[in-house]
Amino acid sequence: MTPEQILKKCEALQRIKRADYSDGAIHQNFDRSTSVVEWFKEDVDKVYVTLITTKLARLAVLLSSDEPPKNESIYDSFVDLTNYCALWGSKRST
Repeated sequence: MTPEQILKKCEALQRIKRADYSDGAIHQNFDRSTSVVEWFKEDVDKVYVTLITTKLARLAVLLSSDEPPKNESIYDSFVDLTNYCALWGSKRST
C-alpha cells in the first residue's frame, strides 16, 4: 500500500467518525474536553480526563442522533468509559 492510499483511508475513516461523533465541527469534542481537563491539577489525571471527556462528548452526539452510528456502537462507548475509569482508578490507587 502506498502512503497516498494510506492517507486516503485515514481521510475516509475520519469522515465516518466525524459523522458519528460530531455535528460536523472538526474540533468540537476536543474543545469540550479542554474545558473539563482544566479542572484537574495533576498531569496524570488530565490524560485520563481527556480520554473520558472525549468519549462522553462523542456519546452525547451518538445518543442525540436519530441515525445509528456507523463506526462504534453506543454500547462500545459505555464499555470504553468504564474501562477508562477503571484504569484511572487503578492508577490513582497505587
